[in-house]
Amino acid sequence: MAEGTTAHPPPIVLMGDASVLPLVHRILAQRAMLHGMRPVIVDCGGVFDPHAVALEARRAGHQPEAALNALLICRAFTGYQELHALRRLARFAPGRRVYLLNPLQVLLDEDLPAQDRPWLFNQLLTGLDWLSGHGHAVRVCQQSIRASPLAEAPRFEAVLAHRYPLIVAKEGRLQAMTHGQVGIPLQPRDRQRRGAVRALSPRAA
Repeated sequence: MAEGTTAHPPPIVLMGDASVLPLVHRILAQRAMLHGMRPVIVDCGGVFDPHAVALEARRAGHQPEAALNALLICRAFTGYQELHALRRLARFAPGRRVYLLNPLQVLLDEDLPAQDRPWLFNQLLTGLDWLSGHGHAVRVCQQSIRASPLAEAPRFEAVLAHRYPLIVAKEGRLQAMTHGQVGIPLQPRDRQRRGAVRALSPRAA
């Protein structure tokens, strides 16, 4: 590393069963209400649900409109649009928290030429590394794609899971963090407040 440069945390991957996206919407509702945060969402394939964020904000005692207005959303329905979105994020000042929702899904479009999928995946990894290296807190939120009929799916998922710190979502809970880090017992809901969003570790959320 060159003298005078500062190391930045790598992207964190939240991956797991179908509960991963509802969990991420809870996190987004929490982050949206932190002063000055304005999280950026790259919604790959149209999985972002504004109603879910509004509901979680209301449960936590916040105005849903305020939570939604604090989120910056970029939609990508193809792998090429996803890469374009990452390049656009390069213009943002460091310090943004960036959430990619299901980024692998758009790379597994059966209409994509087979030779394009590995190239797009490698470009995705390059973009994630660039963003985190320039001071953005990157969260890759991916529902498992192992059921995909495409041969690339298991490899793409495995590379993400082993390349970056991983938090596993299973049955509505964020269960573990890997890469030699101390396990974080994340509890996404506060039982005392009937489902309100509880404060999560800043490193994890």
